[in-house]
Amino acid sequence: MQRPVFFVAALMLALAPGGAQAEKVSEKDLIARTTLDPAERARREAEVATMTPGQQGEAMAAAVTDRTIIYYQKGHGVYVEYTSADGRLFMWYPRNGGVVRGTWGLRTMGGPKLCYQYRNAVHSVTGEYEPDECISPEQMLNGEAVLDSRSGDPFGLAKGTIPYPKSPRDVPAWPDAAKGG
Repeated sequence: MQRPVFFVAALMLALAPGGAQAEKVSEKDLIARTTLDPAERARREAEVATMTPGQQGEAMAAAVTDRTIIYYQKGHGVYVEYTSADGRLFMWYPRNGGVVRGTWGLRTMGGPKLCYQYRNAVHSVTGEYEPDECISPEQMLNGEAVLDSRSGDPFGLAKGTIPYPKSPRDVPAWPDAAKGG
């Protein structure tokens, strides 16, 4: 299956900060980096709507399989998530002292959704346990929350350790081996 152009472009944006240290970014800048203008959002959602449910599911799974993605979501901050090909996930979440572990998978009943279960996540703002979530194709495939992504596990999150404790606005620099790809 050929993936929609926006899908590939959204996940491959080269917005990673330079240098070896994390870049502290203002919330205003993070919002600007991850917010689509209304016309672009509508175009991307229309493109997803032309896909069959099976194509949507395939595209969502392909977007996260063996991939590390740096996300920004208002209320959560910047977090890094590695989703392995075997359905495990490892997240470097703000103000968590270690790797948040969980699983991911595709739910097809009632239309495809990409679902995540977190075993030990504590919300960085509320302090509440965050058990799971499911994301629609429209939300997942528009790439709006994605700051950057790379193939594989360049931060080594699957080893069970985080590089350093991070705050919600730290955008980590990619390790040298992961730059550009």
